[in-house]
Formats: sequence, C-alpha cells, structure tokens
Amino acid sequence: MIPKTTIIRIVGDTPLIYREWVSHAGCCRPLGEKRVPLFRTELGRLAYYEQERLNSGEFLPKVEIPDDPSISKYPSIAIRIGMVTACTSAMGFTKRGIRQAFRMADEFTLIQGSKPKYRAAPIRIVLERMMTTVVVEWPVPWFMDVKFVYDPDVITEEQLRKLLYVAGFGVGIGEWRPERDGQNGMFHVDEMEETKKVA
Repeated sequence: MIPKTTIIRIVGDTPLIYREWVSHAGCCRPLGEKRVPLFRTELGRLAYYEQERLNSGEFLPKVEIPDDPSISKYPSIAIRIGMVTACTSAMGFTKRGIRQAFRMADEFTLIQGSKPKYRAAPIRIVLERMMTTVVVEWPVPWFMDVKFVYDPDVITEEQLRKLLYVAGFGVGIGEWRPERDGQNGMFHVDEMEETKKVA
C-alpha cells in the first residue's frame, strides 16, 4: 500500500465560529488577580488586548489587527472528527475502519476568504478561577484547502469528498454546529472553483 495525498477545498455555507483558547500555561488565574494569557495564534492575542482596551475605557493605544486572515488557523483534526461522525450515514463505514483509512496531512488548516470578527469571552471553569477566550467568527464566504493522506486500497478520493459533503451538512465544525443543534460551521466541497473570486 502506497499512501496518496490530495487537497480538497471546502467552502462555508454558514459562519464559522470557534473559541481561541489560551494555553494552559497561563490560562487560569485567581479572581481579582491579573495574569497575561498565552494564546495559540497571534490573532487571539491581539484580539484579547484590543478587547481589554475597549473594556477599560482608558485612552490606551489602539491594537492594530492585521488584515491578512492567514494568521488564523483551524485544527485539521476537527474536520476529521466530523467525517468520522458522518461515516456511518454516508457509506456504511465503521468508525474504526474510517479512522484507519485516512489522516490529516497538516495539524492546522488556514481559513481564507473573509475577515474575522472577534470578542473576548471569559469562562468560569472552577469556583475560583476564570479562563479568558476569544470568540472568533468568520463570515461567509470562508474556505479552507484541506490536505489529506489516505490509503487508496481502503478509500477513494471520491469517497473522501462524499464524506466531506455529509460532514459539512449534518455535522459541521466549530461552535453551534448542526451536530450540537446549531446552524453554524456548515460547508460543502468546492467542485466548481467558486472561491476563485474571493481567494
């Protein structure tokens, strides 16, 4: 068996919303005590400090958020999880079988096509501690070029595309997706190169 690699573009049908979590090294702090959170991406860090500036009411220097959306990345494993969830209704694969059939080539996938909106959202995780997150929303049109490595003896590229279709409609990705009784994070496979006009 020689693994094959393919890149499939998915296009958003509804806004993609997810949380930019701080790293565990600096995320938790006792109430009333200030600690600087550590963010996974530069966008999360800048968004957090911009929100802090707005909340303070002080005339602090404005934080410049870059126009280039390529600094924000989405975990590729989330797309894979959606495909595994959708596999039984798509082609009758077992979840164990589909997990062995393909993997994601990259840890993160770039989100492209639109400019994100954001807001800070503190979350209480235990009685005396808070975690600060940034909620990021990518309006339509957004798209990703997802890279797969798959076993051609087990699954074909056409079957991968079908899995993506089913996952995009019935499962979704991000917060408030169809799998969680929401309607965000829905997508389809780009077959007509429709994203050229927004790329």
